[in-house]
Amino acid sequence: MDMKHVLIGVGALALPFAGFAQTVVAGNGGTTTVAPPPGATPPAPDDATVAAAQRVVNHIFPAGMMQKMMGEQFFKMMQPMMDQVGTLQLADLGKIVANVADKPADAEKIKKQFAKMDKATLGELMDIIDPYWKQRQAEMLHAMRKPMAEMMAKMEPDMREGYTIFYARHFNSTQLNELDQFFSTPTGNAYASQSMLVGTDPEVMKKMMAAMPKIMSALPDMIKDIAQAQNDSHLPKVDYSHLSPEQISKMSKLLGISEAELKPHPQHKSSH
Repeated sequence: MDMKHVLIGVGALALPFAGFAQTVVAGNGGTTTVAPPPGATPPAPDDATVAAAQRVVNHIFPAGMMQKMMGEQFFKMMQPMMDQVGTLQLADLGKIVANVADKPADAEKIKKQFAKMDKATLGELMDIIDPYWKQRQAEMLHAMRKPMAEMMAKMEPDMREGYTIFYARHFNSTQLNELDQFFSTPTGNAYASQSMLVGTDPEVMKKMMAAMPKIMSALPDMIKDIAQAQNDSHLPKVDYSHLSPEQISKMSKLLGISEAELKPHPQHKSSH
């Protein structure tokens, strides 16, 4: 296995998780947020606030919600997205591919090649390659529904707990009790029972996907900006050709890949 691809894969998975913390100081029934020192852990909310937060979460995130979202709602949400894929213009895809090319000459070649495609769409190409590609997508979505629902159901208790902590830290007990009272009314209950499903509604998804051409046209410049930021970074460049035998050994044990597969290929060795 190519060392570069191993590190790229690991790096892609190592997404930065940004956290935030705040201290809630109750006074006159209101809240004041004070940013704690960097790295400080916000104080744990008291039991009464947590209990009030749990009641709110029971309204907006009842047990079984994830299975509902990832069952029929998931299919309704994904179908418009899949339909929109076919409208993507190949020329726009070419710009994205060109911006991640290793060599400028390759990038120019890709741009020229895709530019010839003008307004040809991915759907038109797929119709030639596989006349049944839309049906295959539908079968894939159908096959995903049950395992996705089961997976999300297993995650749900932890997610509900996370929601509870969030509400307990961002609202005081007075506010939470007022929310609980509102969600206990017919109107409040109607809203709470649907609030988690808004983002999966087909009409919402259609509007989001309608913006896809604008997103695709902006992606090349975005990728270019990211590449420029990396080039301008004060951080040293990653040079895996100088990994020591000890480092390669550690990576081998960590990834379950032999040391021979991890050793840099000759073309990756530094010239100095």
